[in-house]
Amino acid sequence: MGRPKVPLIDRDEAIAKALELIDLDGIEAFSIRKLGGALGVNGASLYHHFKDKDEILHGVRLLILREARVFLPASKNATWQDYVAKSVTRYRAALLAHPNAAPLMTPGRMRPIGLAHRDHLVTKMLKDGVPPHYCYPIIDSVETLGFGSALFNPQQLPPGQRFAPLPLDELPGLDLAVRSAFRTADRLFRLELQALLEGWTALIDREGRCVLSGGRLPATRARTRGCRAADLGQVRPCPGGARAPDMTPPPARHGKRHRCPTAGRATRQPHTGAKGNR
Repeated sequence: MGRPKVPLIDRDEAIAKALELIDLDGIEAFSIRKLGGALGVNGASLYHHFKDKDEILHGVRLLILREARVFLPASKNATWQDYVAKSVTRYRAALLAHPNAAPLMTPGRMRPIGLAHRDHLVTKMLKDGVPPHYCYPIIDSVETLGFGSALFNPQQLPPGQRFAPLPLDELPGLDLAVRSAFRTADRLFRLELQALLEGWTALIDREGRCVLSGGRLPATRARTRGCRAADLGQVRPCPGGARAPDMTPPPARHGKRHRCPTAGRATRQPHTGAKGNR
């Protein structure tokens, strides 16, 4: 008996059925044998179309990401913040739609598709002037936020239901915070994501001002190391190397005392040796 002209197993159909089984019973209960039974074929015949079980699960990852449209097309008008926000929002939506498949979607298990997607985001950030040493921390922080938001609250309960009931007499501060928060988990996530991206944007802008000022740091002394001007690629390097100049006032010398307008304390005017200048 010859082989049928039309294969009994369609790869896309098998992957879609595998996702259905995972959504129903969980990733631990999934097996080649169970998938074959759901497709009405012998489980061993699946090895003619897939190398192993991992290849099927890889197809499940791709299907989830494609359904959620996590991979964003190129756009000239979108900023790097737009790309990151839309990508992580859709990534979170994919996790919420398939919570049993969440173990497959962890960052370390999404290769190579996850790496290619991250490379696309990094390329966009570099093009928009984000320093290279900030690109990975930005991606890591937003992925952590999206993954944690989906896994810690898979039912998307509002804060009032996640912490109810609260003893008002024992936890008045927490009770006020919960009652004052957004009423939906989706709005709460968007606020958290906005705060995270605005924080990164402010940090990048502050470093840019540091470089443009010739290495002088802004008022805050949070960063005392180099400005990393070469990483920005759009401004000149800090003079004198990577270290920011010492902003400590020079020590007082003998001579006439005068008030320092910046430090608010008395210092001594340098002695020049000329009588007319004393």
